[in-house]
Amino acid sequence: MTKILFLKNRLTSGSLMIFMENKEEKRLSTKEYWDSILEGARLPLSVNRKQYSAWLIDGFFREYILEGNYRTLLEAGAGSSAWLPYLAREYNLKVSGIDYSEPGCRICEENLKLQGIDYGEIICSDIFRWKDHKKYDIVISLGLIEHFENPGEVLKIAGEHLNPSGMIITVIPNLMGLNGKITRFFMPDVYNIHKKISASELRNLHEERGFRTLNCGYTGMFYPMIIPWQVKKDGFFFREGSRMRKITLKTLEMKNALITKMLRLMRIRPSSAFLSPFIIYCGIAAQES
Repeated sequence: MTKILFLKNRLTSGSLMIFMENKEEKRLSTKEYWDSILEGARLPLSVNRKQYSAWLIDGFFREYILEGNYRTLLEAGAGSSAWLPYLAREYNLKVSGIDYSEPGCRICEENLKLQGIDYGEIICSDIFRWKDHKKYDIVISLGLIEHFENPGEVLKIAGEHLNPSGMIITVIPNLMGLNGKITRFFMPDVYNIHKKISASELRNLHEERGFRTLNCGYTGMFYPMIIPWQVKKDGFFFREGSRMRKITLKTLEMKNALITKMLRLMRIRPSSAFLSPFIIYCGIAAQES
């Protein structure tokens, strides 16, 4: 049965800031920001492999998850996750998720229920204050660690919750290339809540925490909708509540569907520091001696 766990170890905003500074876990975004983004999600949220970005990421999952005897998976930063029900269904995994956004956790739980996934567990807690010693075969994060000034601290906690020889898969946006340049120009506020990390830096961050690298690199071809236009709410074409905003987003979605279908059918998966929208790391936790 799906269940959501609200851990009662929250702090006031003032004490939270002190705690994070002491632990070197400075966030580049706020809980209020993520609450406002996640609570607007429309259900059901599902993964469509016909979309180029989903096809790219799932390609990594298929290559590495299917090779091992994995049974349990944790998604760190799972608020309003579309991937948890997909991974549970497609890979026969017992899935769990953790996020500190209460609206995100509620939506995540409801999404699992709507899709008939009754064995997931959603933990509503700040990951740095999560004291559970439970371990998993796989820990994934999709766009999480780059929102921290010290992303290695997040990876350290991920490692603490992995079984020996468990797998970690980390996906971040490539903001060092074209994706980042366009985001910085059109949405500087979004750009500024991300730490810019290269593929070599991502690999080093993991290996410094004891992970053995299986694969790490730039993945895919840039396309317009990889930019999160839906969060832009100013300017003539994106002004919140305007008819022009709806038309603009719909036009981008239609163009995106055509472009991504072409890229997927052509099976284009280049590795380019400038053009690739994602950097993906896959590695194995150290075995206990």
